[in-house]
Amino acid sequence: MAKFSAGMSLGKSGVAQGREAWSGELPPTGSYSGILKVLSTGVIGPTAQNAGKGKLSVGVELVDTPGGKYDGYVAWGNLNLIDSAAPFINQFLFSLTDGSDAQLRSIQQAFENNMETDNRNKHIVKIGRWYINSPEGALPIKVSISNKPFNNTVTGITTQQVRIESYLLGGGAGPTLNGSHSADVVAEEEPAALIDEDLDADESILD
Repeated sequence: MAKFSAGMSLGKSGVAQGREAWSGELPPTGSYSGILKVLSTGVIGPTAQNAGKGKLSVGVELVDTPGGKYDGYVAWGNLNLIDSAAPFINQFLFSLTDGSDAQLRSIQQAFENNMETDNRNKHIVKIGRWYINSPEGALPIKVSISNKPFNNTVTGITTQQVRIESYLLGGGAGPTLNGSHSADVVAEEEPAALIDEDLDADESILD
């Protein structure tokens, strides 16, 4: 019997954390509290208008839902890294702040110039002083989600699709350091001056 070599070394790599599939009822359209679990980099798919340009995939785990019925459900959204999506990116960033202009300026400048990723350049670890820690993040956030029918034009099958529609002020608590909130935030210099075309949150995002 012939032998097969995979041609790779696994000993120095960790084990990717598995996540159980959601088996409960899908959450209805509404506003929810959550935690920013995943913020990962990607590329807009080949069939979209801005194919090949960068995007961020956002995964928010719902918490404190009525009766705990939807606690643990992860809602997904995309932030396309194109000029026309800037207002929606700002909406997302603003939702991670305390609502002050100073924190908004700080996180905007960090988003433009001071984001840190993991070794694979896949998951966002920090946005300036905001400790994201994707894919195991714990920053509080509020989101508005929709639950509506989606018709797959390829298969002809219609399914219910839950997706993030907007990011709301009131969930964020400002900058953190390794998960601990900082009480003293110094405003940075004023920086220089959601288009969901390709929403496909496949399991590879969580690897």
